[in-house]
Amino acid sequence: MSAADLPPGALPDLAVLHRAYQQWVMTVLGAFEPGAECDLNAHEWIRLVADRGRLRAQCFALLERVDAIVMPAFGCAAFAHQDDPDWGRRTLRIDGEDTPYEAQSAWASLASLASLPATAVPVMAGAGGLPLGVQVIGPWLHDRGTIDVARRVAGAGPRA
Repeated sequence: MSAADLPPGALPDLAVLHRAYQQWVMTVLGAFEPGAECDLNAHEWIRLVADRGRLRAQCFALLERVDAIVMPAFGCAAFAHQDDPDWGRRTLRIDGEDTPYEAQSAWASLASLASLPATAVPVMAGAGGLPLGVQVIGPWLHDRGTIDVARRVAGAGPRA
């Protein structure tokens, strides 16, 4: 089944997921990282938890229709390590354009925010021989299922 076969609203909005994920991560880090600040009030936290719950429910419903979700693991091939502590200064060159490094967390947001198992698997080599991969996301507590699908994806290999 492809995304086109699903009814309207069945797929979570990746942009909405990404914003919620960023807020969630920054709030948690702000609460526990030394020297970091958490400026979310209790009302905003409750709204964030409710938003996460709605997104999780949408993902759970989607995974009742399909066995797994296969989507990019990242927006580009593997790249050289970047260690600038200011993520705002980190960029990646994607399709000839500089892209903010933090934008790539959008791909992880679906599995992470919904607490779903995900298995990354390389599917081919990109420019310079670095791997390009996809992630297989499965239903809650079905970790072995994502590993099984990932093995099958890896075994299929690139088609010439």
